[in-house]
Amino acid sequence: MSFVSMKPLISIFFLILLSISSFAQNHILGVKNGINWNLVKSERDREGTVFQGFATGLTYDIIRKNKISYGVELLLERDGYSYYLDGISNPFLGLALIEIRTDYLSLPLKFGYYYGNKFEGFINFGVVPSLLINETFKIPKFKENGQSDGFDVGKTQSYESEIDVAILGEAGIGYRISENFSLRSTFRFQHRINKYFESYSNTQANRYRETLSFGIHYKIK
Repeated sequence: MSFVSMKPLISIFFLILLSISSFAQNHILGVKNGINWNLVKSERDREGTVFQGFATGLTYDIIRKNKISYGVELLLERDGYSYYLDGISNPFLGLALIEIRTDYLSLPLKFGYYYGNKFEGFINFGVVPSLLINETFKIPKFKENGQSDGFDVGKTQSYESEIDVAILGEAGIGYRISENFSLRSTFRFQHRINKYFESYSNTQANRYRETLSFGIHYKIK
């Protein structure tokens, strides 16, 4: 996925910033980084598999006098899943753990309630439209005697939707270290509306994501 394909989502991010800033009481710009855990549950695997990824990007929040908050983020997020490929032609292939990694450019849109002064707390709900920008696989290789022979890594045929939508709920705490700067920690839960099609099992799967992130935020005004 080229930068040209990502330009519409980036443009929407900055258009939202311009539109919501006109009625904001406090403008808060931030950067955040975190790790996420992605759970895939299907008819084939009801317990699900967990894949650890990351999330990083920019945040923009506004807080009105009544403590109602609105926010938008621009994030690069990696998620994925893994499964054991059944050995058919090669008995050693049955030991192979296949990893599929997907990279998304996400634009979370959220609203909620903010409280506190020196110590902060907040809760938000919203939707997360995302654009798929990359998808790769990683599979172990084996020699004829069954010994490991490194990995094959490359692009895979995508069964993901290029446009993905999820719903989110999050809660967090923060500490104001100065008049304009604060540190925040957020826990977020997402449920993807689009179901993923598992080509290897011919079933559909539900996708969930939990993200723990930390960030530094600056009050513009």
